[in-house]
Amino acid sequence: MIFFPFILSDAQGTEGGVSVEASGPSAVGIVSFVLVSLVFGGLLTGLWGRTPGKAALKLKVVSADDHSRTIGFGRGTVREAARGVVNFIPYGIGALLSLVDHLWPLWDDQKQTVHDKVIRSHVVYTGGS
Repeated sequence: MIFFPFILSDAQGTEGGVSVEASGPSAVGIVSFVLVSLVFGGLLTGLWGRTPGKAALKLKVVSADDHSRTIGFGRGTVREAARGVVNFIPYGIGALLSLVDHLWPLWDDQKQTVHDKVIRSHVVYTGGS
């Protein structure tokens, strides 16, 4: 059962002639998740306001309190973790929560996702007309 690369894994093998199957979060998956949250969330989104994908689309994450400044390292890390933690929820519930989170702007007055509401941020378009 692999929900997301390196996050959940299946280990199969034999121990003393008996088939052994283990499933659950792997240590590599958890460490990878934390490092990605720090780099993408803290540095790229928090300090610079954009990941490479957002830069290509001319989008920037800014503070909901002051649209002229970025959200900072701490809030950027929490934003990425709040968005990604649903990958640890098994049985398709995590996928459903992720879908609801990413569709939330369709009916929200301020066009925010749930993870943007959690840390008070907005994604704004920075390109020309």
